[in-house]
Amino acid sequence: WLVVVVFPLLVFGLIRLNREYRAEATILEKLRSTLPFDANYDQHTVFLLVGSVDIAVIEALRYARGLRAENIVAVHFRIDEEVAERVQQRWQHYGIQAPLKVIDCPDRRLGHAAQRLVLEALRQDEDSQVTVLLPRRSYAPLLGRLLHDRTADHIARGISRIPHAVATIIPYDVQAHIREAFPHLPEERLTRSIERLRTRLSQEE
Repeated sequence: WLVVVVFPLLVFGLIRLNREYRAEATILEKLRSTLPFDANYDQHTVFLLVGSVDIAVIEALRYARGLRAENIVAVHFRIDEEVAERVQQRWQHYGIQAPLKVIDCPDRRLGHAAQRLVLEALRQDEDSQVTVLLPRRSYAPLLGRLLHDRTADHIARGISRIPHAVATIIPYDVQAHIREAFPHLPEERLTRSIERLRTRLSQEE
């Protein structure tokens, strides 16, 4: 009975996926003569969304500077007063050379708040581009499944629907950085042992 139920679902999924690929190919064909290979904007603004001040945010800021935008602004959406205050304190403590803008978000709808931020920036200069960077701490596969937060994906999907705006998730392997800096920590030795075991088992398969 499992085959009877699952097989039609798989067939339906494959048909739908094939239809989407064909539709995308049709759209690309229509846009051949107008593909925006040379996009010129009067101004490029980068918003770096900051939930906390950590290594992932610092690395995302380095990435932002590499974009050579006219404006780079870090943004924290204030949901919790204590968290917002801690972010501001740590921002000043580490002397991060980028302005930090704190925006109230009482309804906790981060996706909507990010879209409003982008639309406001685009209204100020219609011939501009806005890039939103979303730092993401990456983890080992098992831990990642437990801790992975889909908030960044949700925000990125909303921003991608806005013309002249793009959202980029910047993953950073914090564990690898810690492992490199403190290779002799007991938990890091355990993690390496587990990873070697997983690699050996996958090779044997």
